[in-house]
Amino acid sequence: MATVRAAIGPDMHLMVDMDAKGDEASGVAFAGMIAPFAPYWLEEPLDGAAINALAAVSRATPLRVVTGERQFGLPHFECVLRARAAQILNPDIAGLGGILDMLDLAHMADAQGVAVSPHCWNSMTVAASAMMHVCAAIPNAEMAEIYPEYLAHGARFASVGFRLNGANATVSCAPGLGVDVDVPALQACTAVFKQSDLERTGVWV
Repeated sequence: MATVRAAIGPDMHLMVDMDAKGDEASGVAFAGMIAPFAPYWLEEPLDGAAINALAAVSRATPLRVVTGERQFGLPHFECVLRARAAQILNPDIAGLGGILDMLDLAHMADAQGVAVSPHCWNSMTVAASAMMHVCAAIPNAEMAEIYPEYLAHGARFASVGFRLNGANATVSCAPGLGVDVDVPALQACTAVFKQSDLERTGVWV
């Protein structure tokens, strides 16, 4: 952490992700070790399903704790908010349940001063576009997480509903979240996937 902070300087965000590998004790200890280097946030110091332990870590550190990308459904996040287990939630919009559930969660989180930084990895077309539109509509959006390396694959069969300009995104005002799916191209991608999977495993999916 000291080496990275020295390399990037004091103004660039340094974001730390423990990948849910720790437990309450290691999360608290690690947070204390890295706090002097002013990380922007501490993501998943432990599995988000361990809400009470996560809340203990949040109480023990001044760092902003992030959780949610591995969890599903509003009930889980309602429990996280009740326990005040995190300062930032990063649900996956497809895993959470879609646009309406994301808007409900953002409203509940905002009432507690909790930010929302949605995570999206499973679709750089429909889901990512939906996520971008939600972020543009809620007051407590921290940032949106996407995987740019997946964009080229999605572009083979769909146009996305947002345009990236560095770290910023502009959403489309076109119908359907601005996503235009080329159905024959999507079917061709699906056929290629099924054939390659059959060759690899001997079964269809």
